[in-house]
Amino acid sequence: MAPLHQVPIPKPFQSVYLEDLFEKCTGCECDLLGEQVPYAVAKHFVVKEPVFEAALCMTCVASMQSQETQERITAFVQSLKRELPEDFDPETYTWEDGLKACLLCAKLREDCRRYQTLGVCMQAELLVVPPPSPSPYMICEDCNEQMSKLLSKQTKDNWDRFMERITDDPPAIELDSPRFDPVFM
Repeated sequence: MAPLHQVPIPKPFQSVYLEDLFEKCTGCECDLLGEQVPYAVAKHFVVKEPVFEAALCMTCVASMQSQETQERITAFVQSLKRELPEDFDPETYTWEDGLKACLLCAKLREDCRRYQTLGVCMQAELLVVPPPSPSPYMICEDCNEQMSKLLSKQTKDNWDRFMERITDDPPAIELDSPRFDPVFM
């Protein structure tokens, strides 16, 4: 997955809480800006407001998901991935393009009540990679829910432990929200 280009990390992939770039991995606290460590910035939104954000180094991403989960999600994504338009030009692809619609079903972000965004970064830059394996991308609530059903017990347990460690609330505290799980592809 070679980037088409890299851009300074735009505001949607910066921490709302820090009001700046993520400096440390939310999982292991390794330095994200000073090291050559690729990392994923994931955010969950409800009515366009971020309700969860995390920056995870690829080592933490890999340790969170079981091999079983990876295989299931890969097969699911391959079965759903939408076709690129005939006039698609990877040379003109921008990071904004990846956030316009769900990567899997093409539902427009503006039509989503809940959605997740994810972008891969290196130091202070966002890697911009065109489809078929883009960065960044957006996943709608329906596709996220379908993918959550594919997670192994091990992955769910890893995610729950992670959430308990980084939040003050128990995992079941979200009354208005369906369960959201990490979807790293």
